[in-house]
Amino acid sequence: MGGRVFSVASTDWSENITWSSRPSLSGTQLAGFGSVKSGLWYEVDLPPSVIVGDGSYSFAMDSVDSDGVAWGSRESTHAPVLLLDFSSAPAKSDPPPEPIPPMTTVAGLSVGSSDPTYYGNSHRLEQSAGGRLLTVHGRHASGVQFAWRDRGTRVWSTATTGAVEDGALLSGTGTGDWPASIAVVREEDGQETALVVWAGPNFGVARPLQMRVLRDLDAPRGPQVGPVVTLAAPVLGAARPDVGVEVSQTGRARPLVTWSERTADSSYALMVAWVGDHQGPSAHVGRRHRLAAG
Repeated sequence: MGGRVFSVASTDWSENITWSSRPSLSGTQLAGFGSVKSGLWYEVDLPPSVIVGDGSYSFAMDSVDSDGVAWGSRESTHAPVLLLDFSSAPAKSDPPPEPIPPMTTVAGLSVGSSDPTYYGNSHRLEQSAGGRLLTVHGRHASGVQFAWRDRGTRVWSTATTGAVEDGALLSGTGTGDWPASIAVVREEDGQETALVVWAGPNFGVARPLQMRVLRDLDAPRGPQVGPVVTLAAPVLGAARPDVGVEVSQTGRARPLVTWSERTADSSYALMVAWVGDHQGPSAHVGRRHRLAAG
């Protein structure tokens, strides 16, 4: 048999030890080798409990079998190897990781959500500074719907204040096929607003690029919704918009929008522009840049 492995209490022994000066074994047996053959590698796993903190540790092997075995030392051609598997434990001040939240229903069957993942360039979910989730989706046979959910709850609400009280950012259109995106703008003074933009899914019907501004994102009665603002109204329509925010090194937040527009019967362009005065009803797009055309 290959022998048994024990811990050794003494850690001040030198490599010049002899049979007579060897430290004594201590504690219970940690591991053991089965049958071994000459010229081969063998390994055993030591329990993690033997390491209780920083410091030096000693281990020793013995055998109660009359058929002895000789192991190579570090001077031999096949020196022994100590393999350590470790992981970094979180600092005591770190909060425990939050559990994965359960699935929740944002919109019921009668409301529907028109292709929430079909339009890959749409950003439909944001989070406020208070941890409230904000989402937008197409509403069946109506338009664009807004909903929110507070941290620690499973219920989504469509309650809002201001221009609308039911989260219906766009309604009465007869269809929910409206790609929409939402982005939270955090100002230098700590104030937050959310911009929601929408336009057509394609150019079958000429639709404008429009936006609403949401304020008081964490208000108990729901965010305050501003009026509809038309950012661009190409004659042949705008489609598949997106909105994002750039923050400068000084902390200034500047939102920008991208969209596609039809420029002629068989030509199209991908556009981008900054949103000026985004906090008020006078919001508008500034100089428009054509990123691509064809």
